[in-house]
Amino acid sequence: MIALPHQHALPLLRPCDAESEGRADSCVTGRFGQRGERLSPGEAVAERAQHRGPPLRRRPSVEAAAAEARLRGVLICQRQAQQQTHTHTHSCTDSSRTQHGGAGGAKYSVTGMNQNHYKGTNNNNCSKSLLSDQKEKLIQAIKRIKHEVDECREAERETFIESSGVENSFDVLEREVRSEFENLHRFLDEEECKDLERLQRERQKQVKQLKEREKKIAAQARDLETAISVLNKKLTEEDHPKLLRSSPFLSCPNRSQVSFKPPAEVDTEVRSGQFVGPIQYRIWKHMKSWLYPSITSMTFDPETAHPNLSLSKSCTSVWFEEDKETKDSQPNPQRFHYYYSVFGNQSFTTGRHYWEVEVGCKTAWRLGVARADVPRGEMDATGTSSGIWTMAMKGGSVVACTDPEPTKVNVSTRLVRIGLFLDCEKEEVSFYNAVTMSPIYTFSMEYVDVALFPFFNPCDADEGRNVAALKIFNPSI
Repeated sequence: MIALPHQHALPLLRPCDAESEGRADSCVTGRFGQRGERLSPGEAVAERAQHRGPPLRRRPSVEAAAAEARLRGVLICQRQAQQQTHTHTHSCTDSSRTQHGGAGGAKYSVTGMNQNHYKGTNNNNCSKSLLSDQKEKLIQAIKRIKHEVDECREAERETFIESSGVENSFDVLEREVRSEFENLHRFLDEEECKDLERLQRERQKQVKQLKEREKKIAAQARDLETAISVLNKKLTEEDHPKLLRSSPFLSCPNRSQVSFKPPAEVDTEVRSGQFVGPIQYRIWKHMKSWLYPSITSMTFDPETAHPNLSLSKSCTSVWFEEDKETKDSQPNPQRFHYYYSVFGNQSFTTGRHYWEVEVGCKTAWRLGVARADVPRGEMDATGTSSGIWTMAMKGGSVVACTDPEPTKVNVSTRLVRIGLFLDCEKEEVSFYNAVTMSPIYTFSMEYVDVALFPFFNPCDADEGRNVAALKIFNPSI
């Protein structure tokens, strides 16, 4: 900041009358007019102005012009500096003024140069303070952004790991699918080889019989040709009576030697039904003992059924009866006494198992698997957190019974038969539309250290709209 001197420190340039400057003595000492009378100095000057016209103004000296230019430049610089620092120094200037306003109301009287010096000092201090604050804010912003970068890198790393895990999982699934189809191909190839071998044996058998028949016919043909040759030779003899007497082919007992006896006929009809027919269905039937998992034979366990549930004699159908007499129900710790549920008759701890349940036109149902130690009474939650993995029809919608809220499942067609697939090794239970075998939903059960039972709940009658039974469907292959 440039400290400007007080405006009175520079001399003011005042133009003078050139006539009076050039003739100072005359102006001061001249006392006589044109007629010789004595004049006062003022009258003498007025008389000269009247006769000589207006006075000439003197041009400023070079030093005075330079000083004036410097003053103007300094003033311009000061004005620009004040405009640039006005916003940042306003509060600091007010504080400085208050401080210099002093106790006791004393006022400081300083020159313009001192005032500008104080202002420049305060402006510099405020600028340094603001610069320091700005730097601190920038440092904090950099730290915050670095923290965001670290979080971004960590999220990127976790996503990469997750992506690699997903790829590995799909690679495993791809190998499993290929393995299953390789097994199917192997089975079909074996069946194909068996059928082709049987076909080849039948072909060789018929061809061999035909070849033997062909040989027999050829042998008789050679015998007949020999007989013809003998007879032709006899015709050339001259003694005809002798020929008649000696020809063995003309006597009745020897005529059988020259007759053709066809060999036994060979059955040459190729019957496609023996080798083709319903070949696909036949192979499908053969696959029943080879399929894994095969269809699990399933029934309901009456010892676990809620007292208001009724079972068929075969224990393959269950339905709800609101007015059922429950006094005869024997107390059983395995029986459900709060929810209208029933277990299947067998539990699973290893392997893969598949069964189907027909729901028909029921408006509400619930199917799945449950831990063997699931509570038989009222539960705080009836989803996966309680050890029950089920899918249900409720209010016209199909839902997966997850916790804390059920998950809605979108199905393209109404479900009339449900297929359930339990994989104990992978700890998964999957649901299928058993008519189209399209997948519906899959639960991951994580670690299960107890046996799992098939779980069924036909639900209440819903004022007569849900009286149909749940039926275990055993497909015949």
